[in-house]
Amino acid sequence: MNKLWAIRKYKEGDEKGLVQLIKLVYEKETEQAMSDWIWYYRNNPFGHFIGIAEHDGQIIGHMALIPIYMKVGEKTKKSSQAVDLAVHPDFRHQGIFLAIGEYLTNEAGKEGMDFSYGFPNKPAHSGHLKYGFFDVCFVPTLSKILSGSTLLNTSTVNNFLGKFRIAKSLMHRYKILEKIMKFLFGAILTTMNLYHKVFYRLKGNVKLNTLKVEAITSFDGRINDLWRIASSSYSIIVVRDKKYLNWRYFGNPNLKYRVLIAEKNCRILGYIVLSTVRSKTNQGLIVDLLTLPDNGGIAQLLISKAVEYFRKRNFDSVICYMLGSDSYYRALRNNAFIPLAKKILIARVNSSRISEEVLRDYRNWYLTIGDVL
Repeated sequence: MNKLWAIRKYKEGDEKGLVQLIKLVYEKETEQAMSDWIWYYRNNPFGHFIGIAEHDGQIIGHMALIPIYMKVGEKTKKSSQAVDLAVHPDFRHQGIFLAIGEYLTNEAGKEGMDFSYGFPNKPAHSGHLKYGFFDVCFVPTLSKILSGSTLLNTSTVNNFLGKFRIAKSLMHRYKILEKIMKFLFGAILTTMNLYHKVFYRLKGNVKLNTLKVEAITSFDGRINDLWRIASSSYSIIVVRDKKYLNWRYFGNPNLKYRVLIAEKNCRILGYIVLSTVRSKTNQGLIVDLLTLPDNGGIAQLLISKAVEYFRKRNFDSVICYMLGSDSYYRALRNNAFIPLAKKILIARVNSSRISEEVLRDYRNWYLTIGDVL
């Protein structure tokens, strides 16, 4: 039997129903779901734009656009990221996802959000394409194995081997072949790590050895100077100023980050953000990275400090998304990171104030895990 529902904009007082839906769909505790909601939306210094699907006074669907300021060329434009898609299990396969998405993005231009972008999972990807999103590119996911004792059991190795269908089929039939392939792959990774230690030591770089690297608990005004200079190297990049970075990495009540800065003579030359939450796969995350232009030297120093941090805490591996910076990508490879996976980046034009051609060119973008809200 068809159920009737309507799409509308969020209004004050919807929080309880929204949290109950998010709790149900994402299997969160009520307290965590509410604190996440308050940080994500109510305390967001850039506002929010939320779409609701309602049936007989019950909230049965939700998706939101989180406003994000981005530098596009020489101008700062307001964009948005589609987040928190949730549809009540009893109302799925009725077109709610498409209806909320069309409603939000059609209104986004009027709200000043010239374009939207996102990193959808596989089930949501095709849905977003139905209401105007288009594929930009795949974002490389690089990984570094840290633990030799657990190497053959890591999801990273399985992910790599699983890309080859024939090998995957054979391994499923012949367990000894699976063990041999994992051993060989582990030997290759171990060799790469040794190669890095021999040929890419930072000890010989006197300039980098003069930098001070330390953890901070908030960004101060000096970060705006770093942002102003570093951002000149990129065409499309999230505005990483003091206001945004403090909300993004120090305001979240349920996710903790470790932020390291490289500085000299009280000047910040770069920062790196690490997730300290231990995942089920025991992977550490390099969440964000930005440095002054120096051909990757500062980035390599900060990456090596990140690897050292995760190794001391017995993480099995470290992963990092990296798109649009050849020097950072090279610094990751110099630290024995290898590309093993990828995520899809999509975008949508919401107004005539932005060119689709600019958004479609993947070479214009700089993105990290931190840009996935």
